[in-house]
Amino acid sequence: MLRPTLKRAGITRRVHVHTLRHTFCSALLASGTPPTEVQKYSGHTRLSTLLDVYAHFIPSEKTNAIESYAAKVFGA
Repeated sequence: MLRPTLKRAGITRRVHVHTLRHTFCSALLASGTPPTEVQKYSGHTRLSTLLDVYAHFIPSEKTNAIESYAAKVFGA
């Protein structure tokens, strides 16, 4: 079913089911879905595997985690 569908869509690049899985996981992570949730959808049994493959799709955001931790520890 995949090849005829791709042909009708005019996609000439070779696409496999694994390609679709990779695209799905990448898009979910890029949109901010928690990695643990993507892990469940992807079927990866280990979160570390998912992160090894897809971590570069996780948006980097600077948080105030260090400042929050210091405030709790030092009461600042």
